[in-house]
Amino acid sequence: ISTVVVGRAARVSPQSMMITALVTYLVKILILAVVTAQFRDTTLFNPRAFGFTAIACVLCWSGAQVRTWMKAKTFYVEPGKL
Repeated sequence: ISTVVVGRAARVSPQSMMITALVTYLVKILILAVVTAQFRDTTLFNPRAFGFTAIACVLCWSGAQVRTWMKAKTFYVEPGKL
């Protein structure tokens, strides 16, 4: 969902794209915090293992995004404009 939202914001301007990306990231963090708080006193899962898994997933996702961005063939300068 965030990719679609950020993509639409990119059509407007780079500034709105960055703001949209930050807001969607904060919304994801808040949702994770609320869900985690709901399961605070449960024995359904190990909280320490959940924390390490969440950190590992965030690092893997961020690494994949960086790799994808580095492999993408994007122009640094708009062609045809001097």
